Parts: sequence; structure tokens; C-alpha cells
Amino acid sequence: MNHAIYWKIRRYFSSLVFFLRKLRYKSLNKKEQWLFKKPLKTQILKTILGRLFLSCIVVAVIVGIDHIIIANTKISTFKVDLYKEMLIGGMGIAGVILGLYCANIASVFSAKYSNVPKRIAYDFQYDIITQSSIKEIIGYIVICTLTLILCVAEISVTWVSLSIIALLTIRMVVVFSISGTRTYILSDTFRIADIHTNNIDNAIRKISKRDAITSDISFQRHIQAVCDKDISILSEIAQYNLDIPATQNSSMCEFMDNNLILIGRYWKIKNTIPHNSKWFSEKTIYPQWHTSSHTEISMAARLSI
Repeated sequence: MNHAIYWKIRRYFSSLVFFLRKLRYKSLNKKEQWLFKKPLKTQILKTILGRLFLSCIVVAVIVGIDHIIIANTKISTFKVDLYKEMLIGGMGIAGVILGLYCANIASVFSAKYSNVPKRIAYDFQYDIITQSSIKEIIGYIVICTLTLILCVAEISVTWVSLSIIALLTIRMVVVFSISGTRTYILSDTFRIADIHTNNIDNAIRKISKRDAITSDISFQRHIQAVCDKDISILSEIAQYNLDIPATQNSSMCEFMDNNLILIGRYWKIKNTIPHNSKWFSEKTIYPQWHTSSHTEISMAARLSI
């Protein structure tokens, strides 16, 4: 390990990992702006090309396994017509599931999120679990479509490809059964805050560590920016629901409890963060007293004495 070659390889490997992480963080930061600024046609084209690329890889693997088995074993093939019927049936199930799923999303959005702030509406529309479920269903339909095209060319089919398609069908149904209730959970506007609460909690855990990564200025600034953004969204959620008496129920108490838990965790590790860390804001943000209530002004005045 003391050889110069080892340290050169390690340096190049570390540089590569850092470069890939930098690209990932940049893509995540620009994703939201891209979704808001780019036209719908561009988003559709990107989604189509992405799903086609991944689906082509899956179909190529399935067909390749069939050819290898046929060339090296004596396993008999079966009729392609049976394979076509299975694919068409699976596509029909996926289409019904996708239609119902999108209908549920549209109904909840029109009922709960039609007049919410832009940032809260974005969180509902691009919820991670919801988007992943939709992509899974679309990917399955694309895989079945590409496989049907190959079936027109009368490709040889074995039980292996039949089993893989059956597993993909089961997986698609299971994914929907698990994530199908996500839309109804998000009908409570306080539950949008869950992802932001988790982001802040993870940031607190990371910034409290003492290692080479957390000592990096760029990392500290990145974590500070992420938390600042998530906290501002939590403030928007609280302000929006504050004006709606119907939402001030047990969900509001849970929302407040989660915020208090985050504050408690932060105060426990705050003394472990170096005073010159870029995690802290470089300039003090003074409160806007013209928007403060009489109680807030009175408390601030007593504390300043």
C-alpha cells in the first residue's frame, strides 16, 4: 500500500467518485427548475427515451438468455402465440392499473391541491413513491410492447422468458398494491412534509459527524442550502394549513411533534458542530417585525432587556 502506483490509483478513483457525486447533486438541484421551465413535449420526449433505453436492455437480456439456452441445451420451445396472449393480458392489466392510479391522483389533486402554493403542489405531483410506481407500470408496458414486436419476427421462446415476464407482471401488481394508498395518504396536506422532515433529519445526522467529508466547505454549504430549502417548505405548509380550520386536527399535532423532535435532535448535536462551519448562515436574518404578532414582539422585547 506504500507504492506510488497504489496512491495514484486511489487518487484517480477518489476523483472519479467525487465527480460522479458532483454530477448527481447538480442534476438533483436542477431537476425542479427543469420541470418548471421545460415544455411538456420535452418532458414527454425525455421520459420516452429513458424508458425505451432501459426496456431495450431488459428485452435484450431476456432474448439473449433464450438464445443461449436454446443453443446449449435441448430444452424445447413453445408456441409464440401463447407468449403473445400472456403479453397482451399483462399489458391490459397494467393499463387498467395505470388509469385507476392516475384517476386517483387527479381526484386528490383537484380536491386538496388545486389552490395550494406552487411548491406544495410540486411536492404532490412529483412525490418519489408516486413517480416510481408510475415509471414501473410504464416500463412494464414498454417491455411488453417491444417483446410483442419481436414475437412478430417469430423468435424462439423458452420457459425462461415466460417466467421472467410472469415475474415482472407479479412485481408490477405488487408495486401498485403497496404504493396504491400513497395518494390517499397525501390527501392530508400535512403528510407532504414527511419527505422534508426526513431530509432535515438526515442532514443533522451528517453534519454532526467528524470526518473528511463533513469538514469540506462545499459539503457544509450544500447541506445548509438543502435544510434551508426544506425548512422554508415546512413553513409554507404550516402557513397554508393555518388558514384552513378544517385541517387543524390530529395531523397538525403530529406535524408539530415532528418539528419539535427535529429541534431536539439538533440542539443535542449543535455543540459538536465547529463554530466556523459553513452549516451556519454567514449573515443574520432579522425577523420581519411588521408581520409579527403582538405576542411575538412582546416576548422579543422582554428577552432583549
